[in-house]
Amino acid sequence: MERNYIAFISYRHRPLDIWTAKRLHKRIEHYVIPKDLRKDGKKKLGLVFRDQDELPIASNLSENIREALDRSAFLIVICTPDSVQSPWVQREIRYFLEHHDRDHVLAVLADGTPETAFSPLLTERRSPDGDLLEEIEPLAANIVAENERTRRRLFRVESLRILAALIGCPFDSLYRRELRFRRQRAAAALGACALVAAVFIGMLLNRNAEIRAQLTRALISESQTLAALSEQAYREGDYNGALEYALQALPGEGRDRPYVPEAE
Repeated sequence: MERNYIAFISYRHRPLDIWTAKRLHKRIEHYVIPKDLRKDGKKKLGLVFRDQDELPIASNLSENIREALDRSAFLIVICTPDSVQSPWVQREIRYFLEHHDRDHVLAVLADGTPETAFSPLLTERRSPDGDLLEEIEPLAANIVAENERTRRRLFRVESLRILAALIGCPFDSLYRRELRFRRQRAAAALGACALVAAVFIGMLLNRNAEIRAQLTRALISESQTLAALSEQAYREGDYNGALEYALQALPGEGRDRPYVPEAE
């Protein structure tokens, strides 16, 4: 069965290019389209073609690459200074433009600047004779950053530009939905934390109450025993010992001891 793809990702096999292509591949295939933006009830955008092997140097695109490009609705180019130097990336762009509308070509600026990372095929439209007819500004997501942490944060937002183009909706509406979803998720997480804290505090208070009750029972039992020892000492004529036992069994300054009638 022949497969159709929502997008074909064209990229140079270099660490940053691969990192970007893999994350974008996963982001697109796992993204759940908002209900009011779904076409024909579809929840997902569809499959993405991303060639995982370094292609051999040759003058023509392989048959499976041409077939994948023919069956892809969009071409997404990972743009870096390295990708501009890749003959395969340039051939994939050129072939796609020969068989698809230019509006279906998207770009992700992963490194460098538009001047150093965008192929002329993305920014220029020329006549068959090579004359410049029009300069074009491609729809692009910009994730250029000084470190991976910042790049990851940028990717979460900028990838929405690509998703919006694939869905066919404005970026702003998708971005607002994302912000609303994050706020709801944060509120739910906060509520869950508050619930766990309340349960923990309740358990702790209940446990403390049990410990206090056990301590009170132990002190009562101890006071009753001291009272019995006091009475025995009194009968034996040891009045000082009897008094000492009785005083130990009674509440007093610095002693958090419950009252026991036997001790009095």
